[in-house]
Amino acid sequence: MHKLNPRTAALLSAFGWAVGYLLAGKVLAVLLPDRAYNWLMRYERFGMLVLLVVISVGIGSNALNSAIRWTFTLLCRLVGFEV
Repeated sequence: MHKLNPRTAALLSAFGWAVGYLLAGKVLAVLLPDRAYNWLMRYERFGMLVLLVVISVGIGSNALNSAIRWTFTLLCRLVGFEV
C-alpha cells in the first residue's frame, strides 16, 4: 500500500466532506414531505456557509471530527492508501 502525504490527505478529506454534504442533503430532501422540502430548498444556498461557521466556532466538533475521519478513512481504503 502507498503512504499518504499530508497534502493528498487534506485534498481527499475536503473532497469526501463536500461529497458527503451534497449527498446527505439530497437524500434528506427525498425523504421529506413536500412542505418541508420546499422550506429546505428555500434555504439550501446557505447550507455551506452555516457549515463553515459551525466548524469555525467549534460547535459539535467531536461529531464532525468523527464523521470527517470516517469519510477520510473510507476514501483512503477505496483508493488503496494506507492510513
